[in-house]
Amino acid sequence: MKIILLDGQRKVGYLLSAFIKSRHKIVVINKDLNFCKHLSRLYPQTIIIHGDGTDESVLQSAQIDDFDLSVHLSWDDKDNLLSAMLLKKAHNVKRTVSLVNEHENEEVFLALGVDATIDTAKSLANIIEQQAFVEHLRSYSPIENGGVVIVNVTIPSKASAIGVKIVDLPLPKETIVSAIFRHEKPLIPHGDTVIEEGDHVIVTTLEKSQAKLVKVLCS
Repeated sequence: MKIILLDGQRKVGYLLSAFIKSRHKIVVINKDLNFCKHLSRLYPQTIIIHGDGTDESVLQSAQIDDFDLSVHLSWDDKDNLLSAMLLKKAHNVKRTVSLVNEHENEEVFLALGVDATIDTAKSLANIIEQQAFVEHLRSYSPIENGGVVIVNVTIPSKASAIGVKIVDLPLPKETIVSAIFRHEKPLIPHGDTVIEEGDHVIVTTLEKSQAKLVKVLCS
């Protein structure tokens, strides 16, 4: 896959490391000259361009036409939106993903053609809420723009779900038990799979149903 990373620093460093391991072709465009020099030393085989991702001459010099994905990581929503629109319309980038730092801008981004957004404030609020909600929730991941979530729940001792088949649990009807990790080994569950203490249960459900889901599994 061919990917462009625009702006950001810590996020870019992490993504660049992960993507290179997966053998993707990466181009980085960043306004910070010192950061570009730092990345060039760390990743000499990667194209690192010092410049403004909203400047069409910079984008042309990057030769990123027909790339598969662009990721826009600026803390300035205007820059993210403009660079995403330029890459989508003028350079035929197939999919654009952007941070949205002001929640009210999310609808604008989507209406103007940005394929997917990451609302930083909303995502952080959701994570904090979930961690405060139940101690047995190991992780929480919203899908796209909310509504559907993937949760990873650890079954505590004395939970009423222990010893019960999945088919017999009163789970919300909008719920799919996708996987169970038992003694660090993955298990694809079926209706007759029995829940055990310490299971890490991966579940896809609606955001509105997660409170009931966790109550059924952990109380």
